[in-house]
Amino acid sequence: MLTGVQGQPKTHEFDAVSADNAIVCGVKTSSWKTSGGKRGAGKIAEAYTEIYFLGHVAGQEKYLVLTDLEFYERMKSEVARRLTMGVGLLRCDLPSELEKEVGEIRKKSSGEQSSGANRSE
Repeated sequence: MLTGVQGQPKTHEFDAVSADNAIVCGVKTSSWKTSGGKRGAGKIAEAYTEIYFLGHVAGQEKYLVLTDLEFYERMKSEVARRLTMGVGLLRCDLPSELEKEVGEIRKKSSGEQSSGANRSE
């Protein structure tokens, strides 16, 4: 249940929550840049949204967990002295098999977006 919100509090589904609800995490596997090499504004906005929700949930420890090194380094720089109180930023390496799977999904996703853009031209 979210706290500190107007009206009747709603819920938000987090990616990882300890059995006693003391630790709450949102996990993002996004890369910092788009497949075209540009700053991924939508991906970054999603990270900020997750920080917002983490700031409105009870928990002794709350973290935005990023699996991409560049995303983590850039986000750490962007949120310096602006991160919501009580929310931390963590970097977590994925196991190599899972990292490979995420890479394949990214390639497929960027290919679908490219072909979708071509169809509308």
